[in-house]
Amino acid sequence: GYGLAASAIRGDHRLIAVVNGLDSVKERGTEAEKLLEWGFRNFENRTLFKAGDTVEEAGVWLGVEDTVPLVTREDVRLTLPRGKSADMSAVVRYEGPLPAPIAEGAQVATLTVTAQDLTPIEIPLYAERSVEKLGFIGRIVAAAETLIFGAVQ
Repeated sequence: GYGLAASAIRGDHRLIAVVNGLDSVKERGTEAEKLLEWGFRNFENRTLFKAGDTVEEAGVWLGVEDTVPLVTREDVRLTLPRGKSADMSAVVRYEGPLPAPIAEGAQVATLTVTAQDLTPIEIPLYAERSVEKLGFIGRIVAAAETLIFGAVQ
């Protein structure tokens, strides 16, 4: 039969359709057009975070700063069925607090995005800036605070 691979763009939404095994040139064009129209009607792109956006602040242990921003290197965009973004959740996972020193750009966490009927997506998160380790006296003070108050910086 007749087949066709087609691509169409509307705004920032690109779809690709492949049809095969059809009876005529006209039918393959008609069916590909129907499939693309269905896709544009029923799916939408959602930008969760832009590259460089702070997703979360992670706690830092024994650092000259108490927290470090966690960022993505690329835009985080998903194509979802229309109206399903309310079912979506995004969770940041890391073993924390993060021990200093932390190098700028080091992957220190993961963003996991889940939604109904969607395979979980994991996106690496990076330290936006370096965080140096506290000096000797600062580490002693932080350790004493932890022993006395039970609080981690």
